Amino acid sequence: MSLLRVQAYIDQHLTDPDLTPDAIARAHHISVRYLHKLFELEDITVSRWIQQRRLEQCRRDLARRHAAGLTIAAIAHRWGFISASHFSRGRQRRMGWMPGSSSVQPSKKRAISSRARACTGVPACR
Repeated sequence: MSLLRVQAYIDQHLTDPDLTPDAIARAHHISVRYLHKLFELEDITVSRWIQQRRLEQCRRDLARRHAAGLTIAAIAHRWGFISASHFSRGRQRRMGWMPGSSSVQPSKKRAISSRARACTGVPACR
């Protein structure tokens, strides 16, 4: 069993809210322990991999949501998050971004605004 095969399976089933390490192991006829060993090589847990992939898909859809007319909650549910709050906590903890914000992450925004304050009135900074 290869990690790439398992990751492809996960990508194909991201929309399933019941996608768990147990379900993945059963589908591949391997133990949950062996599944975790496969992901150990990537220095990530199975559950975190699933969450990161879901967050990436949500982020992509959120960038286009105005065209699709979908709410944030609808996008989160589409990608397997069981609730909007579960999605929100995961998004803030893992990705450092808010759906309504620009693509610049908060830490970068702080750095930009700090430089702007330091350069106020200094012609060379502009």
